[in-house]
Amino acid sequence: MPPLRLIRQVAPSDVLAAAICALEVLQETSDAITVVPFLGNIVGAALGIARTVEKIRGDRDRFVRLARRASELSRHIEESVASDPETIDDNLKVNLIELQTLLIRVREDVEAYSRRNSLSRFLLQSSIADLIDDRMDQLDSVWRAFDTACLIALRTKMERQALYDDSSQLRLFRWSDLRCLRVRGAYSVSGRVVGHE
Repeated sequence: MPPLRLIRQVAPSDVLAAAICALEVLQETSDAITVVPFLGNIVGAALGIARTVEKIRGDRDRFVRLARRASELSRHIEESVASDPETIDDNLKVNLIELQTLLIRVREDVEAYSRRNSLSRFLLQSSIADLIDDRMDQLDSVWRAFDTACLIALRTKMERQALYDDSSQLRLFRWSDLRCLRVRGAYSVSGRVVGHE
């Protein structure tokens, strides 16, 4: 007989407690919250979602997944912008505003659900599940939009840095930027022809 393996599943309350703890630590220790606009509000909204889900009784697995996704998104944003807060441009600020608005709507939906009585929750189970799935899809979409905005801001910053040398403000050229218009003649090193100029 094969040995018995104990399969330990992570309880939703453990996941929720870990998400709340991570968000509280992020809110208290992150330097990016003071520098990055709207980040404090985003982390606060995600923390509000997690704390409201904690108060829900009964079947709350979907809500726990929603709170965990909001927590992961908040941590991802903090990690993305904390390394270089100067890359935040107007497009990224607009994206952060949209994210903040969505998280506030999600928190309001979770709070409205938590105020319902047991019979109402039972009768509206299907529509609430659809609402949570819709909010998860919206969070995923905003996450992708944020990543795209970060990549665009990073590319723009790199293009600006690549054009000029920081110390002398001279234009820098790469080999791919240079094109030969005409051959002016051969050049040699130590009496030997090396190439054309």
